[in-house]
Amino acid sequence: MFYRNCIRGLLSSKIVLLTTHDTRYYQEADHIIHLAGGKIEEFKTGHLLAEFDLLQRNRMSDGKKAGGQDVWCVSNEEEGTETLKLEKEEREIGRVAFKVYKEYFLYGVSAIVLFIVFLVFYSGQGIIVLVDFKASRLPILASQEESSFDRALLVYTLCVIAGVVLMVLGTLCIFLVLMNAAYKVHNKMVTCLLKAPLSFHAVNPVGLVLNRFSQDINNLDELLPFYFFMLLLYAAPAVATVLLATITTPLLIIPILIALPAFCFFSKVYFTSATDIKRLMSIAGSPIYSHFSNTMEGLKNIRVYGRQKEFIDQVF
Repeated sequence: MFYRNCIRGLLSSKIVLLTTHDTRYYQEADHIIHLAGGKIEEFKTGHLLAEFDLLQRNRMSDGKKAGGQDVWCVSNEEEGTETLKLEKEEREIGRVAFKVYKEYFLYGVSAIVLFIVFLVFYSGQGIIVLVDFKASRLPILASQEESSFDRALLVYTLCVIAGVVLMVLGTLCIFLVLMNAAYKVHNKMVTCLLKAPLSFHAVNPVGLVLNRFSQDINNLDELLPFYFFMLLLYAAPAVATVLLATITTPLLIIPILIALPAFCFFSKVYFTSATDIKRLMSIAGSPIYSHFSNTMEGLKNIRVYGRQKEFIDQVF
């Protein structure tokens, strides 16, 4: 009605730009511009309209990709319409690959800047560990000349101050890198969502999108920076402690070599199970968001027909 009375009626003498996915209007158009990914993919006019219409129907009958999920278009010969098949949310299996962490950090800064940040942070830790190792000589210097002891004490104090300053500076830089990476990842997600075709929103429930922008982004903003900083903070001192202990007491190498394989085995088992549990928790939130969104949209109809209890039971 709107197309016939308004576009073909009142606006028949005007230039009309119609944006649509409906192929019924192709034959009445003078020019057709096919957009894909924000760019002009094809431009058809005149006698090529029928060919373009056939090409579009062939595309709709094939499998498409939307948001990393398979979208299948099934033609209905009786009604001439097509329906999309929803795919379940999938999850990865196994540990997170090193490539994922690499790409995440490179989102924040370049590789050279990232290397400088780590160098500053570990330089501060190295200075503090070195001071702890050399501090055992202070009693020896105290029994000797007083000037040597005062000079050594001044050097140790300056080294401690320098180490603390470098660690604080490195910590701030690390958090800035992680925050910048999370910011860019969020912006890319929003950009991809806004540029996604309508088929993406047809096959991906609202809860899945909300879950990605809530729980996953929260992990990037809060959990990942904190745990990564804890890893950097305790990894180097732990390695340094083991090295210093083996240098002072070489016999400690034997129990360390015995305990190391067991530690690697249990850590592998823990991280594998913990990663899978975390992924299951992330996926489990999507149906709840979808159910809540659908309930709020149809709240009037639910109350009219008195079906509140059924929707509550679906959650609890």
